[in-house]
Amino acid sequence: SAKIMLDFVNKPIMDLIKYMAEITGRNFILTDDIKGEITIISHKPVSVPAAYEAFLSALEQTGYTTVTVGNVTKVVSSNNAAKTPIRVHQNGNIPFTDNFVTQVIELENVSVSEISAVVKELMSKEASVISYAPANTLILTDAATNIRKIYRIINQLDIAAPKAKLHVIALRHAQSTEV
Repeated sequence: SAKIMLDFVNKPIMDLIKYMAEITGRNFILTDDIKGEITIISHKPVSVPAAYEAFLSALEQTGYTTVTVGNVTKVVSSNNAAKTPIRVHQNGNIPFTDNFVTQVIELENVSVSEISAVVKELMSKEASVISYAPANTLILTDAATNIRKIYRIINQLDIAAPKAKLHVIALRHAQSTEV
C-alpha cells in the first residue's frame, strides 16, 4: 500500500484536514470555528491508515475529534462529540483509535451501579458514562484508546467479584438447626 510522509509543524488544523481528505478519499464536513495549529511528523513514510490514526490522535490533543456518519466524517470539538450520533460498538469490539466511539459494555458479575463510579474516574473529561441498570449495561463515549483501557479494567473487576448465588438444599438426614 502507498506510504506517505507527514510533515506538519505548527500548521493550521484545516490544512491537515484538507490533506487527509486528499490521501484518504474521505469527505469531511467542517465548521468555520475549527482553529488552532497542529504538529504531526513522521520520520519515515507511513501507511495511509497509520497516518489517519496519527491525524486523529493529533486532533484529539487540540480538542477535536471525528464522527463518521455514513461516508461523511465530521470534525467536531471533543466536548460536543458525546452529543453527536456516532458508531456504537458491542463489548470487546473496540477499534485501536483515538476516534471518539460509543461503547456498550454488558456486565455479568458486578452491578452497573457499583462499577460506574470507578469508570467515571477513568474517563476523560469530555467523555460520557451512562449506567443502564435494567440491562446491567454501561454506555461509554470516549476516545477508543481510553475505552480499551477501561474495558480491560472492567473485565478484571467483573471477574474478580462474582455475584453471590443462593442455593436451597433440602436436608435428608439432619435438621437444619444442627447443620
